Amino acid sequence: MNKHFDLVDYRERLGANEELMLLVVNEFRREIQDFMGQLEQAVQSGDLPKVAALSHRIKGASSEVSAMNIPTICKSLELAAKAEETDRVAILHQDLVMAIEAYRQELDQVLPNN
Repeated sequence: MNKHFDLVDYRERLGANEELMLLVVNEFRREIQDFMGQLEQAVQSGDLPKVAALSHRIKGASSEVSAMNIPTICKSLELAAKAEETDRVAILHQDLVMAIEAYRQELDQVLPNN
């Protein structure tokens, strides 16, 4: 059983269309690198409105590819940024980095990157 990627949900979302599944997940793989780079900069510079906005975007994108933990962490990160809880933002950012890496590893086993 997968802990980070819900393959059953993902198949259902995309009508078990394997080609579409790969297309969407590969787009996510590209997008997440950019989003995480921007998020890292925003966290480091203390740009909390940008942290909140990026967390919201990552939450939506990760939900579309059936990530199981990332949307929850992103929601907490977004709320912490809006509440200006800088220490919590830093911790949640690291949690998000680890969750995305775990998701990538699991995803690569199930749907290899093309």
